[in-house]
Formats: sequence, C-alpha cells, structure tokens
Amino acid sequence: MSAGLRLGSWSVRGATGLLAVFVFLQIPPAAGASNLLADPGFESGSLVIGPQFGAIPSSVGFWTARDNPPAPPRLVDPPMPVHSGFWAAEIDTRTATYGEILIQDFATTFASYVWVFWVYPVEGYNAAEILYNWDRGVTGSGVITTRMDYGPAELILRAWDTTASFPPLPTGGWHEVKVVANTCSLVQDLYVDGVLVGSVRATGGGSPAGMATVVFGDTGNIAKHGLFYYDDESFEEFDCAAPTPCPLSHGFWKNHASDWPTEPDSRAAADRRQAERGERVRARSGGDDNRRRRRCARRVRGETAVPRSAVVVRRSRDGRSRGRAGRVQQWGSHAGL
Repeated sequence: MSAGLRLGSWSVRGATGLLAVFVFLQIPPAAGASNLLADPGFESGSLVIGPQFGAIPSSVGFWTARDNPPAPPRLVDPPMPVHSGFWAAEIDTRTATYGEILIQDFATTFASYVWVFWVYPVEGYNAAEILYNWDRGVTGSGVITTRMDYGPAELILRAWDTTASFPPLPTGGWHEVKVVANTCSLVQDLYVDGVLVGSVRATGGGSPAGMATVVFGDTGNIAKHGLFYYDDESFEEFDCAAPTPCPLSHGFWKNHASDWPTEPDSRAAADRRQAERGERVRARSGGDDNRRRRRCARRVRGETAVPRSAVVVRRSRDGRSRGRAGRVQQWGSHAGL
C-alpha cells in the first residue's frame, strides 16, 4: 500500500490520495438499498485513519480506523487473504500495546436486523459489535445490542443483556458470521458458514432505532494480540412487528398444489400416521404371524370368517328375530384344503 495523505489528525491511506476523500463522500448506500453499510467490501481501496487517542470523528458512508503506529489497520490485496473483490481489511495487534478498530456509522429505522460479515482468523483474539449512542471511543460507552468475542477457545455472543458461549471459529480460512436479531422476541440467532450454531434469548434490552456503529477489532483501545482479516460486511434492518405477506394469491396455491412448500412434509406425516396405525392394529391382533396361524386353522376346519357387515340373524318359528349373529359353516366346501 502506498502512503496516504495526512490531514491534521486524519490521514487517507490508499492509492487514490486526496481523491479518496471525494470517493468517500460519494459512496453512501443508494436510496432503497437493503445494506445500510457503505463500501461493504472495502472496494474503494482506501481507509480513513483517525486519531490514536480520543474521540473518532463521525464516519458515515465510509470506514475509519484508529491509528496505531507503526502499523495501523490497513487494506490488503491478494495474495493476502481476500474473500471477494480486490481488498480486505487487516487488524494485526500481535505485538502492539494499544488496540486497533475499524468503525462505520449508519442510520437505522428499525431495531431488528440481520448482520453479516466474513472473518479470517489467524491467531489470537478479536471482537465485533453493533452499538448505539457510542461516545466515539472516549471511554468506550454505548448501548451494545450485539457483540462477539472470539479466540482459540470459544466464541462468546452477547445479545442485549444476555451472553452465551459457542465453539470457536476455526483458524486459517474465511468464515461467514451471521446474526439475526429480533427485538420482538428478544432472540438473536447465530449462524456460522450458513449453519445455525445457537440462539440467545435475552431477558431485556432491545434498542431504539437511530444512529448505530459497527466495530471490528480491539475494543477498549487495548490490544487483544491477534491477527484477523475482515471483508464483505452487511447490515439489513427489518420490522419484526410487520405481518409477512403471502407472495402469491390464494388462486395460485389452489391451482398449483405441487408447489406448496409444505406438501412433502404433509405427505410424509400422513405416511407416518398410516404406518403407525398399521402397527397398532397388528399389535392388537397379535401381529402378522398370529393372523396367518388363525387363517390356516380356519381353512383346516373348512370355516370362513364372515365380514362384520354380513350378519346372520336367526329367526324363531314365530318370525321374530333373536338378534344374535352367527358364523357361516361351510362343511365340506373347503375339505380339500
């Protein structure tokens, strides 16, 4: 990476120099875009370097890193680990005293969200979090809604006011980390590489919509002594209280029964119920072997069972029925069996 232009306590690192400042001002998410994070894959090729200590200025529409001489956070390109595109961000505090962070501010309308990022752990510890009303790093205070601390032993997920521990992220490769935070149910689901790892149900919390900040790296300005790479971040909000509309009409589903997403499950459930009924019937009757033995015995006696509907009513001489069913005996008709 070429040296950037330093502007007071700020600098711009990248190949574009002063032009990068103009680019940053031009890349906020387009109107109606679902991802609220700008420059999600660092494809601008530039990174604003903020002050090492004190408040970090607002960073809406671009990424800012806290300075940490002699090796602050930087953007890397292949052959260094890059998930997609041309750039990824590196945080290396293996020999540092103070921490390094990447941050971006963005405005939200709803408090529920889907947060996704790709991380490449190499060694040590690191963290990632979403917080509101951040004090810009003066003392580190803010309303944390989601936080992950990951290292060699475990991944700790904080969902509002509740934390839980999960298996660690394997080192030496890229991993997709996804958190679905639902403020209506106060549940956050954690996915790693597309697989649901677990869920955390909070006892309280949630957050008002408003200005939020995403942070990657060594929070609290204390080095966690790790090496990590980040790429392809996204933050999509949703209204958890909004009803989910049916994408197609009732007429469509009526005339396209084979397209019903629940059809395979329903058919399988019906097959299971039928099999269970058959097992219960066989159990009550003593099983298939007992039925075969009874059938052979009837054939030896020349006797044929009468269906329930075939009821023989014996009548008395005066014509009145006695109401008692009997069995039809066909002696000799099956004598050869």
